[in-house]
Amino acid sequence: MWQLCWLVKEGAVTDIAKQYKLSASSARRADKAVLQLIDYNVEPPFDDIEVIVVDEKHPGRRLKFITLVTNIKGEILYLGQGKGKETLKAFFDSLTVKQKQTIKVVCADRSNAYTKVVKESLPGVEICFDRFHINKNANDCLTEVRRSEFKKKDKGSEELKRSKYIPTMNPGNLNEKGQEKLSKLLEANAKINKAYLLKESLRVMYHLNDAGEAKQHFNSWLAMAKDSKLKPFMRLAKRLKKTKQEVLNYFRYKVTSGIIESLNSKISKIQLKMRGIIDLQHLYLRLRLASSPAFLAQLVPQGLES
Repeated sequence: MWQLCWLVKEGAVTDIAKQYKLSASSARRADKAVLQLIDYNVEPPFDDIEVIVVDEKHPGRRLKFITLVTNIKGEILYLGQGKGKETLKAFFDSLTVKQKQTIKVVCADRSNAYTKVVKESLPGVEICFDRFHINKNANDCLTEVRRSEFKKKDKGSEELKRSKYIPTMNPGNLNEKGQEKLSKLLEANAKINKAYLLKESLRVMYHLNDAGEAKQHFNSWLAMAKDSKLKPFMRLAKRLKKTKQEVLNYFRYKVTSGIIESLNSKISKIQLKMRGIIDLQHLYLRLRLASSPAFLAQLVPQGLES
């Protein structure tokens, strides 16, 4: 069945099952059994971890939300059902005291549940808020302002209707037509223009290399957002001010959830090849195979060629 496991890595489980004259469910069980054996012999690299990245995903209606934890190399360390405090706590509880003591930084989104459990389980560890989540928060604020303005049906409402996604895009990714639409929208509505400038100012901050300059920029942004009279940005500024250090820790450690983002495509490929996967442990094992060279190396020596 080791050969079957390798072939499933490359092709669809239904096609591989036919070669072995098995049902798809039997092929999945055989695949999982091989991966469980490897998992028993090759433990995840829990020792000497200095940085971990935490994120939540929604891989499908059946699995719903899952919480993922990786190391700085993107190797999956943990996959748990749900996205709350208890799910992440289960990971920390599985570590030894010595393993916990080596962790210096945890990168995650602004979830209060994640922040609370990290502080409880790893006292003194630095928390670094993921920059992509912060930028998404600003985009969400901009979208909220745009929707509010569109409901007024006044000047510029047609431009708002035709430019639903353009304001939230990186201006460098807009073609000539998109840039023209953006310019018309910003000229037509002062509040959208102000919201756009706030969104862009926060995005630009993450391109600064000097931590001191970034801190000064962030303080200025907080003041502008507070004085903007745009409620979504005022709320965001109030929340970010309370966790200023966690935001600015990015400029000390330069860690983002982009490390985990690569697992998104891996999850999609796994589900496609397995023709759907609803077994959480099986998904975890497949992710270990896809993200860990040490795990993969245990499969190759069984008379297989890459």
